[in-house]
Amino acid sequence: MFKLAKKAGVVVLAVAILAGLAGGILPILPSVKALDFNGIQYYCSEGRARISGYTGSQSSLTIPGSLPNPTDGNMYQVGAIDAFAFQNRLGLMSVTLPSSLTSIGQQAFQGCVMLRTINIPSKVINIGAGAFNGCTSLASVTVPGGVTTINANTFSDCRNLQTVTIQQGVQGINAEAFARCPSLMRVNIPRSVTLIRPDVFVDSPIVRIWGYKGTVAEAYAKGGGAVTSGGASRTIPFSIRVDPKVGTPKLSKQSKATHNVKKGKKLNLKLTAKNTGTGGTLKLQWQSSEKKKKGFKNIKKATKSSYRVPVKKTGTLYYRCRATHTVGNNSKSRISKVFKVTVRK
Repeated sequence: MFKLAKKAGVVVLAVAILAGLAGGILPILPSVKALDFNGIQYYCSEGRARISGYTGSQSSLTIPGSLPNPTDGNMYQVGAIDAFAFQNRLGLMSVTLPSSLTSIGQQAFQGCVMLRTINIPSKVINIGAGAFNGCTSLASVTVPGGVTTINANTFSDCRNLQTVTIQQGVQGINAEAFARCPSLMRVNIPRSVTLIRPDVFVDSPIVRIWGYKGTVAEAYAKGGGAVTSGGASRTIPFSIRVDPKVGTPKLSKQSKATHNVKKGKKLNLKLTAKNTGTGGTLKLQWQSSEKKKKGFKNIKKATKSSYRVPVKKTGTLYYRCRATHTVGNNSKSRISKVFKVTVRK
């Protein structure tokens, strides 16, 4: 009897390990007791903490970047969320995941019907199958580039999902990843994606793919690579994406260079700034100095195309405006002409 029980235990253990591997997370053995931090259930091993469940009642949950291990008194970085950890937690509306996270197990948030917002940190490299299946309140999501493949049913049955951004680096989108998402209108697909399964968008009738010309995404959308729930070929509307490009702003319609005004009289300096690049942000910053060619400092809250010069004190000051176009970590600027303003009695 003992030998039989031992063999049965080995079989059960093997099955448990295989099931965990399928979800991208190695399961903790039943003999190990989970730790608890404000309802967050977790284990500490090999220098990292893994979330295994949640018993709390918060609607807005922030998972800390590290959790204490009372056994050795050390703090362990949160690296993974186990399979089924938050499954069917009906009260969750918002979840903030830590930047240290690298893996989200299969069906980890499945059935969280009230979940509206969740961030997927940039270090995440694995999202298990069905991780967000049935999150019917989720409106938008960004999949980081470290995730090689979006697994089957990852975001299926998300009835209010409208926008998906897949970042450069993702290579494949598996079966029914975005199936039965009737509100899904826009999916941004990068050049790196080389595989899209035919049934990815089954019963997602209004979806439009935004991608790059000459890519797998374009061929899939226009060439009938997608299928309906009945297996018939279908095309999907396709829009061409243009990469953001930084450009030096163009300035025009600038006020005259010299102004001589009476104390207390209103004076506005104006210009028009135009973005010559694509995407990104264009910002203006007015500056002032007591000298014409140096010493310019930013003026607080002076960030519009028009700046009202203070005229309560007599004297001469110099003004200019810096226009800056920024895309990611890159930026280009252009400085306006210098405006000389003299305030007299």
